[in-house]
Amino acid sequence: MRKKSIKINNKGQALSFDLMAAGVIFLLILAGAFGLYNTQKTQLNDQINLQEMHLKATNSLNTILSDQNCLNGGIVNEKSFLSQEKINCFNSLDYNYLKNTLSLDQYEFTITIYDANSTILQKGTSTTNQAVAVQRVATFENTVKKINFIVYAK
Repeated sequence: MRKKSIKINNKGQALSFDLMAAGVIFLLILAGAFGLYNTQKTQLNDQINLQEMHLKATNSLNTILSDQNCLNGGIVNEKSFLSQEKINCFNSLDYNYLKNTLSLDQYEFTITIYDANSTILQKGTSTTNQAVAVQRVATFENTVKKINFIVYAK
């Protein structure tokens, strides 16, 4: 009996290499698209968190500057001018109580009222995470004071 020789077809080997190369390229494109999606999702979440912090900071500062009851966080008198008595009351309140009253439980905050020469109120803690600042101008004893309210993410 005569043995038949079997020839290996080179085209079959090249086809499997082409399929493997195409699979690797497809997986690289898929991984790149997934990485881009995750990056954009993270950036969008950060932006939403900053917008929420800004809204909380604005609402809290509006409460501070419109409420006449210092136990609610207000530091103005009936004429909407800053009151030293209410500032002293505000300053004597517990920081965590103020956070709860101003609906800032999930954040930290600092508030500073000052002008070019002096500071009349400085309260709160700060961290190095994301922060949003809101500034207002108010009248205190016939002088203009700058109010800086900063909310920090925990």
